[in-house]
Amino acid sequence: MKKEKVVKRKSTGIEMLDRYLNGGLPGGSVVLFSTDPKSMSEVFLYHFATAQKSHYFATDRDPKYIKQNIIDFGFNIDNTTFVDVYGKYRKKGSSSSNNTGDKAIIKHFSDELEKLRKYKDFTCVIDTFSFFLELDSSYGRMKELVNQVYDITKETDSVSYLYILKGVHDPKVVNSISNTCDIIFDIESERVGDKVTNKLLIPKIRGVFPAPTQLIKYQIRDDIQIDTSMYLA
Repeated sequence: MKKEKVVKRKSTGIEMLDRYLNGGLPGGSVVLFSTDPKSMSEVFLYHFATAQKSHYFATDRDPKYIKQNIIDFGFNIDNTTFVDVYGKYRKKGSSSSNNTGDKAIIKHFSDELEKLRKYKDFTCVIDTFSFFLELDSSYGRMKELVNQVYDITKETDSVSYLYILKGVHDPKVVNSISNTCDIIFDIESERVGDKVTNKLLIPKIRGVFPAPTQLIKYQIRDDIQIDTSMYLA
């Protein structure tokens, strides 16, 4: 008889989502968090980043504003370490379109990632990975970054979230990243009448059988809320 492998699960920080996933995500998973910008899906990131010890890479905004947003939602950031990639980018000034400057930013990010190898069992949030896809860099270099995140996540038995915006990148690149990642969280925002409905679908999840297929509808109010008024917190 084949022995069943016991896979340690990692909490997403969202109780109802953990239940849906039979206890959370498998350790060592890289999650592609693909989202409609109108869905306010960054609130998911706040849950992910405060569920346990975490490293939060801030690329599109100053970390101090992200910290304040997280605190305003009532989360504790004592165990969250923020890595400021945004500030490094802003310092480029007028050379923002310079290929050399972009390479330096990517190297800075890569060097900061490497520092995570000395830790174990953490959450890594990259907000956003879209930032890197918009830099002046080759397709091969982006693959190297994804592979680096993947290797570190596996080696440290952690969970990493690559946050990307839907509809703004080359489908070839997104499909390639999707193929590498273990899990895909796909969020869509739909307007029906005078209401906006947000939907979370998990079309891919390695290490979970059977894979969940139900569409999750939610709204953002004080927190993430399913349409039955049951909070995911």
